[in-house]
Amino acid sequence: MIPHGKNDVDRDVDLREKRPRRPLKSVPALTTAVLLPFDLAALTTALWINRAAGLPGLGFLVAALAGLAFTGTYRLRFTLRLADDLLRLLLALALPFAAVALTTLSWTAFQWSVPTLLAAATLVPLSRAVAYVVIKRLRRRGVLVERVLIVGSGEVGRQLTKILREHAELGLQPVAPVSVAGTDGGCAVDLRSGLDLRSVVRDLSVKRVIVAYGQVPDSSLVGILRTCHDLPVRIHVVPRLFELGIANARSDIDELWGYPLIRVRQGPHG
Repeated sequence: MIPHGKNDVDRDVDLREKRPRRPLKSVPALTTAVLLPFDLAALTTALWINRAAGLPGLGFLVAALAGLAFTGTYRLRFTLRLADDLLRLLLALALPFAAVALTTLSWTAFQWSVPTLLAAATLVPLSRAVAYVVIKRLRRRGVLVERVLIVGSGEVGRQLTKILREHAELGLQPVAPVSVAGTDGGCAVDLRSGLDLRSVVRDLSVKRVIVAYGQVPDSSLVGILRTCHDLPVRIHVVPRLFELGIANARSDIDELWGYPLIRVRQGPHG
């Protein structure tokens, strides 16, 4: 449900807000490193239960991990919900089963691969549920946290800042809501040029930028997006018509307590 309400966020945000205890260079990679052992344990257990050893079992394991990576289940998400990922997990596990069935065309392989698939389809989601709990706890302790700059200090920007401060399990630490030339009326940071944005990103170790529309002209937003493309940050945009439910159902869509975020495709660092 889309959150509504009055301005509960102080406009005079302190940019020197407490940083994560140890700034991490690659939170997405470390998050994957947390998920991978849980998936390995679940798949290995499924193979062990069905006595699927040797090269066929190893092939199933490698193909299953490749399927999980291919379907985007290792992509960093802010809101971790098993229900959102369940279909992709099952699809990823079906890929190695199809590969075994098509390459071997053997009744023996079919006999062990079907029970293994069923076991994996049960154990992998369960292990993911545990992994998500672990990741959320690490985020609350400031371990897997990225600093985020919210561009647009209107109602949406203020609500996003409030949400991120109240829900540390999302893994994003807001620096401050910012605007362009004071168009939103008294915000913490006033970006008048690309150089200012670069300074904020560099000095505050910002890793993500969320563009939350406010009273910022489209021409200014275009300039901000172009500047961000040259910075080592990942960009997300809140769709202007999110209240009407107009949003793409792609893997690039994330969500923060009812606010959809569309990730902008970028270059090597995006």
